[in-house]
Amino acid sequence: MTDEQGLRRVFAAALDDALTGRGVASCLGLDMATEEALWAVYDAGYFGAGQQVGDERVAAARRAFEGQLDGGNAARWREQLARRFAEHGTERGR
Repeated sequence: MTDEQGLRRVFAAALDDALTGRGVASCLGLDMATEEALWAVYDAGYFGAGQQVGDERVAAARRAFEGQLDGGNAARWREQLARRFAEHGTERGR
C-alpha cells in the first residue's frame, strides 16, 4: 500500500466517524484544513439535532483532503503566513 492509499483509508474512516457522530480524531496525518472540514461535517450532524448533513459539507471535506494530497492546502497556508508576516512588518513601521 502506498502512503497516499493509506491516507485515503484514514480520511474515509475519519469522514465516516464525522458522519456518524463519533467526532474527529487528531493525529491521523490529516492537515488542519482537512480536519476543520471534517469537524464541520460532524458539527452539522451533531448541532443540527439529527438533521442530515448537507452534501456540500461532505464535498468540502473531500476537496480539503484533495488539497492536502495535491499540496494546495500547504501552498495556501504558506501564502497566508507570508501575508501575516508582511502585515506585521508593515504595522511595526518596517
